[in-house]
Amino acid sequence: MKQADALQWRPAGTLPRPGWIGRLVRLGLAGLCLYVLSELIRYWSVVLLHPDQAMRGFVLPILGMLWVFNYVVNIGFGVSWRRWPLFALLAAFAAACAVSRLLYGDWLAEPGGAVLLAALGYFYAHLGVSFLLAAAFATPGCEMRALPHLIATFGDRDPAEHPCPAGFLHRLDQWEATRRS
Repeated sequence: MKQADALQWRPAGTLPRPGWIGRLVRLGLAGLCLYVLSELIRYWSVVLLHPDQAMRGFVLPILGMLWVFNYVVNIGFGVSWRRWPLFALLAAFAAACAVSRLLYGDWLAEPGGAVLLAALGYFYAHLGVSFLLAAAFATPGCEMRALPHLIATFGDRDPAEHPCPAGFLHRLDQWEATRRS
């Protein structure tokens, strides 16, 4: 099983909590994600009606989404669907493009734009809010565990933790923890 496919759940208290540097980095990443979301809201009609232009304008956010979409779904919801969330997203986009071709004579028309807008909107809203909560509550490990961590804390339970698999945050938290001790 490849590293990208396997989830690495850890018991509560195993991973270091982010310090001020890790929290500020998470806050900055929350701002970046929520900025992309605000641009999606601002240009929603372009994304919906002209997805070919939107794909050129949002190329980096789209690539970012494709890179970590599986982690956002799997770790965020505590499931182990491996690569299936991304496959389902790509299949939905392909089906929408086929419908676009049938109805509008163009591969990238409104149905494809609707799937693109929904996918990007969900992704950057979920990730942005997760980064924001992780910064506010010093969630250990991956920011996608911030909401489950918050819910478990209010429910007086110990939440499972997960190291951040797609970036530098886990190494930053480890460095900051050794610096504090």
